[in-house]
Amino acid sequence: QMSAQLVPEQPEPYVRAAKAQQALAAAAAKEEKKDEAAGFLQQALETLAEGRRRDDRYGSNWVFTITLLLAEGRRADAEKVLTDAVAAAAGAQDAALQDALLEAARLLKNRDVMERAAMAGVRLRPNRADRHLVLGQVLEARREPDWAGAVGEYEAAANLEPENERVLAAL
Repeated sequence: QMSAQLVPEQPEPYVRAAKAQQALAAAAAKEEKKDEAAGFLQQALETLAEGRRRDDRYGSNWVFTITLLLAEGRRADAEKVLTDAVAAAAGAQDAALQDALLEAARLLKNRDVMERAAMAGVRLRPNRADRHLVLGQVLEARREPDWAGAVGEYEAAANLEPENERVLAAL
């Protein structure tokens, strides 16, 4: 059993330890040792939970936790983790955390959270074309697309980076 006490004040070692535990689970599953694989995956989830208890603003933890839960068919648990991530990110002035929240919401196809995270990304980094491009894509992907809003974001991106091929393709 791997210990999550590697560097207690740092969140990244928990994600790294969980990835190692996931690799052990995959190796056990390949050898058809289902109980052992399930044990390693449970250890990975516990390691990630401990990392979040120590620092709930480390976005990679949220994304990896949701990825593992979805792979295990535990969508309801993944939705709960996303709810916790939204609470942790509320009011955060950290663009990387908002990016992770956007990725976590994409995994679950939660359009509302995706839109809030994309808007926060533009608010935090208004001079980044990629932020406007992502928000435009999210607005376009709504159940009822906001075409005017999407085009406005694509135009803002084009004004910031007129030679960017991804931006030009969106227009």
